[in-house]
Amino acid sequence: MFGFGKAKLFQTHQTLLYQCMHFGEFALGLAQENADEDQIEFWETKLARITKLRDASLRKNGILDKEDGYFLEALREKCEEVFYKTELSKQQSFDDTFIPDGGWEDHFEDIRSNF
Repeated sequence: MFGFGKAKLFQTHQTLLYQCMHFGEFALGLAQENADEDQIEFWETKLARITKLRDASLRKNGILDKEDGYFLEALREKCEEVFYKTELSKQQSFDDTFIPDGGWEDHFEDIRSNF
């Protein structure tokens, strides 16, 4: 279905989407618990954009344009930075925390089946 470069880009973009989405939901929950209106607004805005990017990626065989990819890379760095300030980070790494239940290969296959 893909050449090697496109397959790697697909995996990279879908991993970023998954991790940013799930961390954003986690961070939004923390912000709501703490009644931090600024953080609630921040994460709601980011989650809305991630949802749009996820939907757009499904129309483009799972691959995003360059600018959207850069946005997700920067957001993931921010997510990871915030994660390592939480208690959860003492138990496991960011990558081990935000992983699909069935593993990455099953997750990628599920996405491919939605094209």
